[in-house]
Amino acid sequence: MRHGGDISSASKAHDIKGQIWLDLSTGIAPNAYPLPSVPLSAWQMLPQNYSIAKLLESARYAYNIPNNAGVIAAPGTQILIQLLPLLYSHSRHVRILGPTYSEHAICWKRYVKNTQTVVDIQRLTRADVRVITNPNNPDGRVVGMEKLMKLAELSYKDNQLTIIDEAFADVAPELSIIPYSGNPGLIVLRSFGKFYGLAGLRLGFAIGPVDAIQRLEATIGPWAISGPACEIATLALRDDTWACNARARYQSQAEMLDIILSKYGFKIIGGTSLFRLGYHYNAEYLHTALARQGIWTRKFARHPFWLRFGLPGYATNFTRFESALARAQSAL
Repeated sequence: MRHGGDISSASKAHDIKGQIWLDLSTGIAPNAYPLPSVPLSAWQMLPQNYSIAKLLESARYAYNIPNNAGVIAAPGTQILIQLLPLLYSHSRHVRILGPTYSEHAICWKRYVKNTQTVVDIQRLTRADVRVITNPNNPDGRVVGMEKLMKLAELSYKDNQLTIIDEAFADVAPELSIIPYSGNPGLIVLRSFGKFYGLAGLRLGFAIGPVDAIQRLEATIGPWAISGPACEIATLALRDDTWACNARARYQSQAEMLDIILSKYGFKIIGGTSLFRLGYHYNAEYLHTALARQGIWTRKFARHPFWLRFGLPGYATNFTRFESALARAQSAL
């Protein structure tokens, strides 16, 4: 699965200029964490070690990272997805549970020829590197903790690697395997920007055995994240009240979105509370019809009847989306 969020390309593809887009093509929360006042020094100076240390302490708190596990901050999880294949390029067999975020396969194939995306989780046991997005993007598939633990134990026993991408786990913390991390063979990735609605901050984390995390840190190099990112995320990750309210808000919006989509002929086939995946026999047409009204959704080349929708956010955006969908349907 390729990417959403490229509004400039959408404008060019549909020859739309000056349009105020409603971007529903990503799973980024529409209601951002309220930005605190950032000291001028955070903008003027390179990020200081004490600021990064405070950020990592907040990450340990928010993600329930055990003391024996290492953690690093990176400028988004994308760079971690790109670097892990480089560090484990000696691997022979890579299996990715899919369909999922396409960058996992793209990046691994650069270094390991025998990289495959599989739909059967049992086939992951035949690899020395296995990759799972949990909950999955785009269908919200969840792999249970018992199965994840068995794969992690297999990696530990056989000197293999299991990577769990938890980019959307903030909406359901009970799904996270991080509390059981720290042993060799398991690396977990977390994205900050999606749940907190601050993707432009470019911040992500890798959690795993100390030696593996140190190798990643050395490969990324110094000053990988900005001082303002440290300041903002340090506060956000400790704001339990905001996170609890956000989960309830996103769930409510997802339910509202389901009602609208079902009303106009979509079958809801998956998702999380940050995005919904719908099936429609005219998905391609509806994607284009909505785009011509300035609403960008996520389509899939290999699944032409699928469309993914992020949360519209404000009530006016829900109204705009439903009106546009009604106009598109009336032309069928």
